[in-house]
Amino acid sequence: MMDRCKKLGNNALLLNSVMSAFKPEFIAARSMDFIGMIKDCEESGFPKHLLFQSLGLNLALADPPENDKLQILNEAWKVITKLKNPQVSRSLYLLF
Repeated sequence: MMDRCKKLGNNALLLNSVMSAFKPEFIAARSMDFIGMIKDCEESGFPKHLLFQSLGLNLALADPPENDKLQILNEAWKVITKLKNPQVSRSLYLLF
């Protein structure tokens, strides 16, 4: 399924579905792969902040590899700081 998401590219809805359906441990272990796929998605259709929210919900339940934590935070922060709606921002701040 991960390969299919990567090959399709810019399929944010499928990517979000994968992050919602798979176990948090699976998502957390591959968090940098998911970050890369999120970065490849366009903003139209399904916003990146919702993808990061799905990722964050998984990471709240299962820890990513220790070496990836700072990079995950940095990538999420790039999206969080661009948000204009404080309600959306607040929910993402709490996750990350």
